[in-house]
Amino acid sequence: MLPNKLQKGDTIGIVAPSDPITEKSMPDINNSIKLLEENGYKVKFGKYALNNEYGYSASVDSKAKDINEMFLDKNIKMLFCATGGFNSNSIFDYLDYEAIKNNPKIICGFSDTTSILNAIHEKTGLVTFHGPTLKSLTTWETDYGFREVLKRFETDSLELGTSKDEYKTIKEGKCTGELVGGNLSLISRMVCGKYSINFKNKILFIEDLGVESPPGMICNYLYYMKQNGVFDEILGIWVRKLRNRIRNKFRRNFITSIRK
Repeated sequence: MLPNKLQKGDTIGIVAPSDPITEKSMPDINNSIKLLEENGYKVKFGKYALNNEYGYSASVDSKAKDINEMFLDKNIKMLFCATGGFNSNSIFDYLDYEAIKNNPKIICGFSDTTSILNAIHEKTGLVTFHGPTLKSLTTWETDYGFREVLKRFETDSLELGTSKDEYKTIKEGKCTGELVGGNLSLISRMVCGKYSINFKNKILFIEDLGVESPPGMICNYLYYMKQNGVFDEILGIWVRKLRNRIRNKFRRNFITSIRK
């Protein structure tokens, strides 16, 4: 189930299901709002998007209500998750999946948002988008992420990146399938259980930050997925390039894991 494309003048809803929006992050948030407005969009914050009852996030009820209300609001055409962080999975039981299914909209984020994106997709069939958070639109070194968002959400283009982007083939072959996945630490926790991801005949997308997950932890995630049959079910794998010392160790662990 595909959501409608964005059009200039549309209103984008901001939700904060992971880390709270803090005073420290507000300059980046405001810069991103300005960027969206300069490109013809309106921005509306969820009623509880600035809450921080727990000291590390808003309450479970508050976060879920914002998402549910944004999907029900006919004037909202897209949901942007404000930041990454932790504990977005705490709202799974409180999301109105029927309302989401009946009001399909773009929802975009990354890192911790991986949990919500996959849970919503599994429960509703809605195509969700692993992409920038609101904050990251103006904190990355270039505007690449923002340009890719506009290309994906405003047009029918399926072009991936630019001709200058580099990709490394781990194992040659061709396959066609639905893309699932996201942050490795999060999808490894969704291998089984009430909100598990269906990996059967899917193409698995994996990304993680080396500064957050050292090689031993990456190996742990991969073997847990292997022991639960994930690599026996999927049709292919797409791995995001890691940018520090973990990269080569990750690649070796990864290839070893799927070959054994």
